[in-house]
Amino acid sequence: MKIYIAASFKHKHGVRLLGRELRALGCRILDWTEKATPPPGLTPAQRRQWMDTDQEGGQVYAFCRHACRTADLVIYYGMSGQDAGVEAGLAAGSGVPLLG
Repeated sequence: MKIYIAASFKHKHGVRLLGRELRALGCRILDWTEKATPPPGLTPAQRRQWMDTDQEGGQVYAFCRHACRTADLVIYYGMSGQDAGVEAGLAAGSGVPLLG
């Protein structure tokens, strides 16, 4: 089973812990946390732009968009921000089951 965990960047550690447990059960995790490392030296605004777009080599947005549409299950790890809410909407709109 392919699982995507929709969550705020502030929950990155929790997402990694949950992913580890799910992997131990035999699940495949579509893990955005592996890609969520912007280049050093960016301002907060530049980091946000890097995370949310494909500009400057950022691949997080495209990965997450695709993962939400193709996962077997999306888990909403709340309380998270509007990005995770959008991801939940992408999943629901694509017919992907959502647990949150």
